Amino acid sequence: MRVAVIDREGDTSHYELSSLQDLYEDLVDRLKIDGICGGACSCATCHVYVLNGAELLQEMDYTERDVLEGLMHQTPKSRLLCQTSLRASQGDITFEIAPEE
Repeated sequence: MRVAVIDREGDTSHYELSSLQDLYEDLVDRLKIDGICGGACSCATCHVYVLNGAELLQEMDYTERDVLEGLMHQTPKSRLLCQTSLRASQGDITFEIAPEE
């Protein structure tokens, strides 16, 4: 899986991944996202926009949808990176890290 991530400064990083959990952990380690809740779907500090490749992701569950509904910068392309998982292992996805709330 090829993944591109546009950070808040507009810089793009490219990854070859088999799991989006690896991407989440890398972005937390590099201080690109906070990940305050550690992936428990409660803080929304891993809010991203899926610019392309949304069809490769599992559907959003009600807990993630509920957290996103409370955000100022929520759009139809919003997801919580800690809650995303792949439906397909082949393809390209582009995420943009959402503005801080």
